Amino acid sequence: MPLRWKLRPGKSEDHPFVYSSFLRSYIASLTPPARARVRIKCGRCSAEHSPSVSDLAALCPDCSTPIKGLVLELGDFEALHTDLEARLDSCRLLVACGESEAETILGWALFNEGESELIYVYTKQNYRSQGVASSLIEALLRKPGRVFYPYSTRQGAQLAMRIMDARAPGEITFCHMP
Repeated sequence: MPLRWKLRPGKSEDHPFVYSSFLRSYIASLTPPARARVRIKCGRCSAEHSPSVSDLAALCPDCSTPIKGLVLELGDFEALHTDLEARLDSCRLLVACGESEAETILGWALFNEGESELIYVYTKQNYRSQGVASSLIEALLRKPGRVFYPYSTRQGAQLAMRIMDARAPGEITFCHMP
């Protein structure tokens, strides 16, 4: 049975999930040298670890606390926290949710319409490659032109290319800087 979902405006109750999924997804997409500057600190035993991609879904090796109990010590990435907090208050959050379960988040996209900026698009692992992210982006792109994508990942860039290819030449252009 094909996956079915609906889109709804984001709400403040979604912000903790958006924040958490953004940080984990974006950090997992970084190159190993950049990721090495991130530290995770266990909320229970205070042990510090340098995350690998697999660590982002693991347990604390010292006390077996699930990763959701770990606190990311962002170091150089502290600006991500501040930036995302400000953007959640000022940008449009669109959420893909289960067709009959509005609280079950499948993915989300954050878009600054005034600056024509796609901040980030995220889809839960189990729902990827099924059109969720594409539907979020298509719903947000209302006018032709350049779309800035400051937190693009490799997967996000591939999706942006597919969207550009499906549109008229030059209608939408994704770029990293204004």
